Amino acid sequence: MRFRLLLLWLILSFGVLASLQLGQLAEATQLPTQLESTQNGQSVLLPDWSVISLSMLPSVQSNGQVQVEGQSITWKSGQSLQEILRLGDLAIDLHAEELSLNLIAERTGASYQDDPLSTFELAGQQSLGHLAKVVPNLSDRKIREVQPIRDLLKDVVDNSEQTIAQVLQKDPAIASLGLNSIPLNAYPIASIPNLDVVPFKDFQNWRSTRVSKIPGLTQVPLSAFPQPLNLLGNSVARIDMVYGAKEAKRDRTISGSYQQGFSVACTNDCAYIELDNVENRGRNQRDRSEGLQWISGKYQTVAGGEGCLAGINGGQEPTGRHPFGSLFKVVVMEPSEQTDQVDTALYFRFGSLCGSSPYILGPIPFFRYSVNSFMWLGAPDWQASSTGQSTSANATVAIEQEPSESTDSSRRPFLAPCSGQTVQGINLDRFAQALGTIESQQDYMAIGVYTCADQGRNCGRALGKYQFMPAHEIAAAMIRAKPDGAAFLDRVQNGTPLTENDLIQFFPPADQEQAFQTSIIQKINASAEEIDPQTGDRFRGDRLIERVAQKHFGGDAAAIDGQSSDALGALSLKTYGMNVKDLYNANRPSC
Repeated sequence: MRFRLLLLWLILSFGVLASLQLGQLAEATQLPTQLESTQNGQSVLLPDWSVISLSMLPSVQSNGQVQVEGQSITWKSGQSLQEILRLGDLAIDLHAEELSLNLIAERTGASYQDDPLSTFELAGQQSLGHLAKVVPNLSDRKIREVQPIRDLLKDVVDNSEQTIAQVLQKDPAIASLGLNSIPLNAYPIASIPNLDVVPFKDFQNWRSTRVSKIPGLTQVPLSAFPQPLNLLGNSVARIDMVYGAKEAKRDRTISGSYQQGFSVACTNDCAYIELDNVENRGRNQRDRSEGLQWISGKYQTVAGGEGCLAGINGGQEPTGRHPFGSLFKVVVMEPSEQTDQVDTALYFRFGSLCGSSPYILGPIPFFRYSVNSFMWLGAPDWQASSTGQSTSANATVAIEQEPSESTDSSRRPFLAPCSGQTVQGINLDRFAQALGTIESQQDYMAIGVYTCADQGRNCGRALGKYQFMPAHEIAAAMIRAKPDGAAFLDRVQNGTPLTENDLIQFFPPADQEQAFQTSIIQKINASAEEIDPQTGDRFRGDRLIERVAQKHFGGDAAAIDGQSSDALGALSLKTYGMNVKDLYNANRPSC
């Protein structure tokens, strides 16, 4: 009997302690969580991204202001993230522009058809001519059948039995009439048939639209976006100790940025958490993976940002990590030696067609950890990072380079081409930076939506930083040469959902760069022998840049300055080439 009572007391006591620890994490974040088992049989508490949406994230705890694409974005402490972010900011990492109201309804289980048309701000910003162009079958409907358009045209059109197409053909000036010329709160979204199936990217001004102004978008789970948010890698560590800002000269770090790598040394004000392996063997039995330091981003900043927005905030962002991908950065805040606890926070960034800002939108409260808690670190990118120097450090300290099981396990700015090679007058590093910015915002782990081109003969998902399609001979050959590579290509071509771990295994960053270099040199040399119809001479200079970009976009047989576009319809061959040329001339490689 005594043994049974003792056993019962131990079970209850352990259950209470476990509940207290898990409850503390959940209470600190107020986010749905799940337990993930590690390879060592341990369990780590993680956010449940299959449930968490933007509306669930805590409010921003700072004030700030930035200028992006001529738009002033201001935020105040206590403001919700959904009121600050724009659809263009979610295009970089989630491809939110590929959604429609209908797809949002499928992912949230809610209907928005009866919501006032005024709640869908994008609709009001459209002209009648553009709506007739992008809304399926709208132009074929009679004016009287579409109540908002009937009221919009009541003073300029006498016969409502005409179709919208007929009216626009007779009087093209009518096409410029804006839908918000009438009070849209008087009509439901369903009053414009098929408006809900239009992808947001087909609307004018979609990039600058606030997330909160799109019905239901803030309710979509982050793992249900076209490019879902998921766990990266498989690295887990135990918090061994926490240290305050009086610490200095720490060089075994796993924190930093995409631009500087994730082993950025710290010289002064080095508040940090020290990490041990999950076996919890203690400080007297170390191996080479123990004693790693995650520096506090409250005290240390590092280089951040890409392209035309890299200069925002002086090009600086808090040091941290990306265990859940590039949508946000996880930052250690103020470690407390008195309580043996540490809070973490999220920082988001802003995006445009030509680049992205440093991660400066935050802090947004995330998890609170205690000593001996397990943390998800993501991919072991610190193992291959070159040591960088933060703005708070006065000297760079060499870090011990450890062997890595996977040297291609995440987005790696240090893998970016720095060859200095020039072919036919084109600097390959600058060209790679321009193409990478347009295709993926320099994201080696980018996975495109499923599309078909060439009348259905070329289907699949674009892969990696340069968005190679599975029909690309060089990229496909490299993938096929790997074990199970052919089966992976079949999955890519069939539209099977892919993960970042798939890219790490079958098409890692080093392979992507090799495929790009081989492919683009061939295209440069071949294009330099073609005749430019604009000059009557061979392609040279800016025109050669445009032509090579057109071939990367549409294939070697792409029409010169053609107006055809890819399956997504965002850019034509001509505009794609011009955009690459402009970025090539505007930026320098971050080597």
